[in-house]
Amino acid sequence: MDPTVSLDANGLPTTNESISPSIQILCTALEEARINRVHAAPPVFMAATYNQAENAMHLFEQYYKNTPEGRPGTVGFDTETTTDFIRSKHRGVSLVQIATKDICLFFQVYRITRMNSDKSMFPPRLRAFLEDPEQLMAGVGVEGDARDLLTSYGVQCTGLVNLEKMSKARNCPERSLASLDAKFGTPGREVVKTKAILKWNWDLERYKPAWVWYAAKDAFAGQVIFENMMKGQVREGYKSYLDLHPMTEEEEARDAFKYLSLGIGRGTKTTVPAVTRLLVKIYPRFHKAYIESERHSKAQACIAKMMENGLLVRPCDSKPESLSETDVVHLFGHSLARSLPSKAGINVLSPLFNNQRVILGESQSSDVLDPGNDITEDKDNVDLKDLKLFLDMGGVWNRPKKTGSLVSAHASIIRNATNMANLVEPSAVEQGPEDVYETTKLFLQRMKYRGVLEQTPGDLWQIVPLIEDQVTREYEKEIQLKRDEKAEKMNRVDSGNIEGEEV
Repeated sequence: MDPTVSLDANGLPTTNESISPSIQILCTALEEARINRVHAAPPVFMAATYNQAENAMHLFEQYYKNTPEGRPGTVGFDTETTTDFIRSKHRGVSLVQIATKDICLFFQVYRITRMNSDKSMFPPRLRAFLEDPEQLMAGVGVEGDARDLLTSYGVQCTGLVNLEKMSKARNCPERSLASLDAKFGTPGREVVKTKAILKWNWDLERYKPAWVWYAAKDAFAGQVIFENMMKGQVREGYKSYLDLHPMTEEEEARDAFKYLSLGIGRGTKTTVPAVTRLLVKIYPRFHKAYIESERHSKAQACIAKMMENGLLVRPCDSKPESLSETDVVHLFGHSLARSLPSKAGINVLSPLFNNQRVILGESQSSDVLDPGNDITEDKDNVDLKDLKLFLDMGGVWNRPKKTGSLVSAHASIIRNATNMANLVEPSAVEQGPEDVYETTKLFLQRMKYRGVLEQTPGDLWQIVPLIEDQVTREYEKEIQLKRDEKAEKMNRVDSGNIEGEEV
């Protein structure tokens, strides 16, 4: 449960917010109508049947009809839909949330229509409220929610207020509900997004307290953000993304290069306009920190800094100030599939595998492994087997991956490896899916212990950036040395010092 939420005397979750006497009158009326109260304060009520939905909307509208405004004003609006991770028979909206700043109503529309086996049994009062063009409903992604309701139940929502567009019109970089809530929302009702929602079944009769508070906060936030944005009222103590995540120009350039490396790949040739587009349209930091009109100039400055630091390289040796939109550049470094299984890569990795070495193929260009010659008689040498398997999977480490997606790559390498018995235990070849998953997990944990892989949030595995940088720089030195040797030999041939020698 959210640490800000406790249980009241009746066992209902509460944040101990005060409830005004007038709202308490509405709460009492809803309770007398047998509408289920699922959160004490701020009050949240859930209608699970057709009659409950009709009664809840009637009381809600009657209450606000007696206010000076004659209606509830702009409400927060959101929907929840059970994902296909839970069931695949339907994709209809499961829950509709409507909130003022004081109270939130839940409508379990899927349960209501399913119980009647008729989608036309969508509560009429709720339908009329959603289709009223004079009733404003605010939220992030409200067009998507409206589209889902239209597809599921034929409800044509009007009066939608897109908070993302409002933010953009006011030159605010914040776009997501969480970031807008951090700037304009109510303290104590902070919106926190979680991937766990993908596993929540909104079609159940009862919700866990965490689900209730999650869904209610989304609806409450929509109303409060709209109201405070209209007033230009920012939450006290608010800190922008740049305040929370400060970076120097050089740090920002390196962070951008890391992002480009994942999207394009090290050593890849591209153009300045292509890099600019990626930074302006996709790079997360620019989207969270800068308004749209600032991003292009920020991207240009970032590209210039990357060139200055040698992270982006052009064929010509011109100064960053002469940056041209037609320039061709390539990202510093080489693909991990090529640089890891090289002399330079092995030199960097070897100490982390108890100074084990592998044999490089003599018949090849000396910068790639030759599996046919890579044989050891020591079948129990775990360090060597781990090193060989890690190198064979070199191309897999080009970007962070989840454990599950690494299982098939791991299993494929094991199945297809030359002289398999020298690489892994023979029994591993016939492992079932569960065994392969456990084998992969153990391998990843060993790589984490050795210091070549790290586990990032979201169960993502990636090669340690420090190791990747070391391998890249050493491999670049190795390649440059070969280029120098070749150039020197060419010069000697041209000068006649090595007559007839093949280069």
